[in-house]
Amino acid sequence: MKICHLGDASVIHTWRWVDYMQKMGYETHLISLKPPREEFKNPNVNIYVVPKKNLRNPINIISTIIKIRKLVKKINPDLINAHYITHYGFLAAMTGKPFICSAWGADVNIMPKKSRIIKFLTKYILKKALAVTCDAHHMARSLEGLGATKDKIKIIFYGVDLNKDDPDKFRSKYPKEDNGNTIVTVRQLEPRYDPETIIRAVPYVKDEFPNTKFIIIGDGSQKKYLEELAKSLDCSKNVEFTGRIVNEDLPKYFVRSDIYVSTSLSDGGLSSATAEAMACELPVVVTAFGDNEKWVEDGKTGFIIPLQDPKSLAQRITKLLRNKKIGEKMGKINRQIIKTRLNMDVEMKKLDQLYKNLINGIKTTKK
Repeated sequence: MKICHLGDASVIHTWRWVDYMQKMGYETHLISLKPPREEFKNPNVNIYVVPKKNLRNPINIISTIIKIRKLVKKINPDLINAHYITHYGFLAAMTGKPFICSAWGADVNIMPKKSRIIKFLTKYILKKALAVTCDAHHMARSLEGLGATKDKIKIIFYGVDLNKDDPDKFRSKYPKEDNGNTIVTVRQLEPRYDPETIIRAVPYVKDEFPNTKFIIIGDGSQKKYLEELAKSLDCSKNVEFTGRIVNEDLPKYFVRSDIYVSTSLSDGGLSSATAEAMACELPVVVTAFGDNEKWVEDGKTGFIIPLQDPKSLAQRITKLLRNKKIGEKMGKINRQIIKTRLNMDVEMKKLDQLYKNLINGIKTTKK
């Protein structure tokens, strides 16, 4: 069977699904407006890059649609999977081919609220799609509110590769430092992920635990602002900005850390980085948003904090640093949660079955 993915080839979420489904035996194609990152390699995936232009210009939109239609006609897939409804979902709808959409979060929670036109287009795309996948129950409710019928909505989690995120493989190579504490976060440095709250929590933690290091992994438009904020709060020495790192290197940071934090204001389901940190046996401190409370039990596997509340974040961090045995116990439970409920192999089998059911239905209809 032949699957054509429409999605951002530079994003790990897209690449994982594309790579995994190819290894399951599908003839796999990926059409993207951006080239893949250097570390995303699979010679058996056929990648086509349609250079991104200013899509606010109607002429550029039409040109992009024509190019993608031609590529899809040449590939002639059994099914298209469009990742992110309001961008690639629209392009998939314009191909005239059977397609499904994979909702990521902002395309359901944020984009339709920006304008009536985007909301109208989102409803149109969902109406045309054979199915739509998402990774959170709150997203499923939002999709219903946008007109998707319950039978179209399939909850499929991104999942965690438990072999890659096995802490025992990394601990001997990357031991923790004996003279300090390490807090780690992995998010884009953008307002919707609220990295500012983490920086503002540092001085409170520093007052009680001066040798605490905050590792900020990721890049984005707020990096310069956050660096200046750390200077103004006199905590630059306690903060390390790594920039973007190769995803395969994340476990190296996780096994050397004591706590993982995420202060996001918007997510789909449990973020991939949070899930991977849990798989690496870290206690987590996350915001009370979306489905986080379905994955993190406050006080048992980590802590749930209010949005944009640096003091609450600092209080939970210092509580864990005072008694690391509690954090270690939380981390052990977290790995079991991910192993039981968020195994990538299990989730991709759900996607495989969805593909097969839809493709068989399409073939039956054609007869």
